[in-house]
Amino acid sequence: MKFRSFKSIALFGILATLAGSCKKDFLDINPTDRLSESALLADSTLFESFVQNRYLGARLQEKEDIPGFGRGFTWAMWTSLTDEAIYNNDDNTWSIVRGLLAPENLGIAGTVWGRSYRSIRECNFALGNIDQVTMSEPHKNMLKAELRFIRAYRYFDLVTNYGGAVLLGDKVYNLGDNFDDPGVYTRSSIQETVSYIQSELTAAAADLPLNNNGTNWKLGRATKGAALALKARMALYAASPLYAAGNWADAAAAAKAVMDLNKYSIYNGGYRQLFLTPENNEIIFQAFVHQECFAFSTGNCVGSQWLWRLGGQYTLTKPGR
Repeated sequence: MKFRSFKSIALFGILATLAGSCKKDFLDINPTDRLSESALLADSTLFESFVQNRYLGARLQEKEDIPGFGRGFTWAMWTSLTDEAIYNNDDNTWSIVRGLLAPENLGIAGTVWGRSYRSIRECNFALGNIDQVTMSEPHKNMLKAELRFIRAYRYFDLVTNYGGAVLLGDKVYNLGDNFDDPGVYTRSSIQETVSYIQSELTAAAADLPLNNNGTNWKLGRATKGAALALKARMALYAASPLYAAGNWADAAAAAKAVMDLNKYSIYNGGYRQLFLTPENNEIIFQAFVHQECFAFSTGNCVGSQWLWRLGGQYTLTKPGR
């Protein structure tokens, strides 16, 4: 009797297994290494974490280091693409020096372009969906302003590295979209790009808080002063002969707007302490670096080597440092 019961149980188990294996959606499971859009939009804490992570972005190539804003967080300097310097570790610089630059092989020259547009798409996604997230309207408006600041900063990187950029507005491109549309590839003029950046920063400054705090707007997040200061820098560059997209009066007025906040001044605690005091009156916008980066950057580690012997024109007291 017990033997028959065991055979019945075993047979039932086999049939259940076979029935389960016939399911057509057995591969349709929820991934454990990422969040779905619906989960992101259903949780205000997760959504705000997504917004904050837009300061960083994602690596687009090996050894890109921290993919933040500008050239400050990439391994090689752009001087390594000229006769002024050579980068010891290559990192996509040697192909350009060797004359192999091509549309399909941009080397490090394409890093900021791809990184910036990926971040712009992420900002556009957040701006297009934030109204679905449950949170207070004042805080939601601050997040919108923060996203517009980050997006403007990405366009600032584009115009300072490449000139006129492709302005995407609030469009979020997805697989399956019409990429034959010329608008995807048509670059705006430097003047149009500068104007867009300045208008976005003006709008962002209106809703960003004046100060960081230790609760819901910690150090490292954009403030009113950060938006106005970036606008002033853009206005300064635009007024230069290189850009020829502005004038000195506008640049002075933009800088004066930052000064009129009566928040910033020269730090008098010494040059060394300036960088060891996170909250001081000279810092307008700061980026935090992981401790491992400090461990790497100390000592005599050198990447780009200046070709100081070229033509015998330059002499260094401590070569290679």
